[in-house]
Amino acid sequence: MNEIIFNKKSSRFEWDLDGQTAFLNYRPLDDTTWAYTYVFVPPTYRGQGYAAKITTFAMEYAEEKGIKVKPICPYIKAFTTKNKEKFEKVLLK
Repeated sequence: MNEIIFNKKSSRFEWDLDGQTAFLNYRPLDDTTWAYTYVFVPPTYRGQGYAAKITTFAMEYAEEKGIKVKPICPYIKAFTTKNKEKFEKVLLK
């Protein structure tokens, strides 16, 4: 299993899981704000924490780059709400 990467060309964070790809799509809203629109984990890897890991990576990436995040995807909304204290500096208010 490889590490999660930021793929600017595809506008997503990607994770190669033994030949299958988990990803989180983003869409820039402006220079300092991104919408996180969709997270996908291949069926064989669901329920094992991969969505949480890729979402955490994407949120930490945004924090490092000074980007605010607007969660659009229902999973990302629920995850960031559940972990609000950890991500409050990154979430768009």
